[in-house]
Amino acid sequence: MSTSLLIAIVLVMVNGHSNPVSDHNDLTWKPQGQAINLPCNSRDYKSDRHFFRATGSASHQNKSTAERMARLDANANLAATINVTIHSVIDRYVSEHHAGEAAQTSQRYIELTRSTADQQLRNVGIVCNESTFTGGRFTVYMAVEVPKENVLQGIDNEVSSGPSGLDYEKMQFEKIFNEEMEKLESGINPKSD
Repeated sequence: MSTSLLIAIVLVMVNGHSNPVSDHNDLTWKPQGQAINLPCNSRDYKSDRHFFRATGSASHQNKSTAERMARLDANANLAATINVTIHSVIDRYVSEHHAGEAAQTSQRYIELTRSTADQQLRNVGIVCNESTFTGGRFTVYMAVEVPKENVLQGIDNEVSSGPSGLDYEKMQFEKIFNEEMEKLESGINPKSD
């Protein structure tokens, strides 16, 4: 086998094909060194101090199935963001206002607010929905959002209507919640501090 043929075979094996640029038509692949800009994934679709936002994507031969799967992915990401933020707020609130009984009080708050994220997913708005069709498959990119105020109101309703015995200072809780939303907007993971 000649050396040039061997080099060509190795190059094809490393690249996976003979012409990397022309063989890839989907939006997720770019030559090394170039930024990837996916639909529904810009700064406009990230959480900020006013909205919880999340993105999702899915591919399928059937467009409506791809849309359903992308929405499920986006909603799961949104629920995770809301839950992490709520837990961070509860941890801070309890440690600042219930130092002696932190573990028990924290657990009671978590139990009361657990359903808040699930309830809020019923009020999710789709803020971006873009589709591509490549190689016989639809790829759907989606961004969803829920207003911060809806989540905060849901927590307030759960805690206020829950069993008595919890010392709940709404203004302090809201102050901590807003601080955590500012961290979320600036890209700081609420659980990292």
